[in-house]
Amino acid sequence: MPRASRSEIKGLHDGRIKLRVMAPPEDGRANAEVIQLLTDHLGVKVELVGGATGREKLFLAHGLEIEEAVARFTP
Repeated sequence: MPRASRSEIKGLHDGRIKLRVMAPPEDGRANAEVIQLLTDHLGVKVELVGGATGREKLFLAHGLEIEEAVARFTP
């Protein structure tokens, strides 16, 4: 959700990562903030590979298998 009161990762919901970002969705600023949040959380380079203009996006976390990435979002 762009323009939230604070940027945060809310966790996994129905197999998707839910998060909020403060940045507005103009000029790719919200996408850049999402990438930074995910990079900080996962500790690897994260790349947006699909859905740049939609609510649902697809990211590539370099050097992580899907199981390891999911485990990092599970308490």
